[in-house]
This record gives sequence, C-alpha cells and structure tokens, in this order.
Amino acid sequence: MAAERTWRLACLLAGLAANLGVGLAFGPGRAEPAPPVSTPAPTSPQTTRLALRLDPARTHLAFSVRVLGIGVYHGVFEDAQGGIDLDPKDPERLHIRVTAPTNRVTTPNPMITRALTGPNWLDVARYPEMRFEANRLTRPAPDRLRVEGKLTLHGVTHPLVLEGRLDPAAHGDLERGLALGLTAHGDLRRSAYGLLAYRPLIGDDLQVSLDAAFVRGPAGSGPAIAP
Repeated sequence: MAAERTWRLACLLAGLAANLGVGLAFGPGRAEPAPPVSTPAPTSPQTTRLALRLDPARTHLAFSVRVLGIGVYHGVFEDAQGGIDLDPKDPERLHIRVTAPTNRVTTPNPMITRALTGPNWLDVARYPEMRFEANRLTRPAPDRLRVEGKLTLHGVTHPLVLEGRLDPAAHGDLERGLALGLTAHGDLRRSAYGLLAYRPLIGDDLQVSLDAAFVRGPAGSGPAIAP
C-alpha cells in the first residue's frame, strides 16, 4: 500500500515537472521574441493634377480693331475648344490650350465676315485653326495674373501675353473640378502674322480677349489635354 502511494506521488511530481517545463519554455515569462516590425520607407507626396475641358457654351473669344481711325470694330470666334491642366494646390503650375476654327469668325456685318475668311485675311482654306498655348502664369498682384504663351495664327507663331484673372470655383471647390474661370486680354500686331490687307485704313493693332469657363469633362472623356 505504501509502495502504491509512493508510485502515484512520483507520477504526480513527474507530470507537474513536465507542465512547469512547458510553461517555462513557452509561457509568458519566456515568450519567443516577436519578429521585428519593419517601418515602411517614407513616400514622397504625390501631386494630383486636375484636367478640365473648356466649355464652348460659356467661352467668349473676341477681337477688336480700329477702322479709319475713328471707331472700333469687333468680332468673335465661336466654337472654341481646349482645356487646362493644373495643380489645385499651386494653380500657377498650369498648361492652357485654346483652339478655334477660323471659319467660325463672326462680325456684325455679314459682308465683312465673309471677307475675313477669304485669302486676303484669315485664308481659312489654308489655315483652318488658330491656337493659343501657355505654360507660365505669374501673379503681379494678388487679384491679377499674367499668362505667357504662344499664338499660332495664319500659319505664324509668336509669343502672346494675356493679363487678367483666374477665378476658381466658389467655396474652395477647385479640387472637385466643378469650374474654373479665366478672364484675360492682350495685344498683338496683325502684320506680324502676315495679315497685311487694308493698312492703314484698318489698324495694325488688335486687342484680343478671352473669357473662358473650364469644367470637368464627362466620365470616360479622358484628359482635357493630351500628354
């Protein structure tokens, strides 16, 4: 009987020792060290650019010229197309492209409109499009801007500077791309583009103005400006 009790006690002690061994090897007191946590490398901030298309229905591309030295004559180019690409956080980093078909010029006088599309003036059969592109914008004053670009007209390209203002959508909604307005004007000499007819009866100096609205394009339309 004593021998049996001794045997049971030995078995109990052996089991207890085994459990203690497991606890010491894997329990909270001697847990296996956790693998080191790798810290991801810092990433440089990404710039999300915004591409908007020009809305022809809300865009006005016009010119004016003095005639006979006593008055100013006005005309408009309809159906302008194009877009603007910019960083909403830094609108001065932009690219603007505006084109207009030269055969869509209109004036108050139908006879003058027909003459402007002919070979003595815009010669729309040879030069069906005029184009303005700009990559540089500066702000000479908080509420003023200066857009430096190039105008291609009548097959000739020259620098053209427009001055005016840029109007982001109300309530800081530019990043949503609801709308952006550009109002600007500039001066050029038509003779620099080979438009020489009827000088000096019709002045050489032209004033051009652009009132453009840029909006987000429909889904699937792609960027406003091809890369």
